[in-house]
Amino acid sequence: MEVEIWEALDDICHRESLSIHEVCSMIDQRRHGSSRTSAVRAFIVTYFRAVAMDAGTPVQNRRAHGRLSELLTPRVRESPPAI
Repeated sequence: MEVEIWEALDDICHRESLSIHEVCSMIDQRRHGSSRTSAVRAFIVTYFRAVAMDAGTPVQNRRAHGRLSELLTPRVRESPPAI
């Protein structure tokens, strides 16, 4: 993986007080059919999107910090309507 991906993963681990092994194990347990690298990248994007949406939100109502299991729940994207 790229240096930036490792740095982002390290930032998440620091924020969540978890080791890289713990976070990667959580990601690996919940990935469905995608590569591990792809699952890690998708998780990092999902995590930081949640952090960005939390700006200005009281800590107890934040979506990212302390709620990794929720962020690891796979989402299915609906197919666009046929033209």
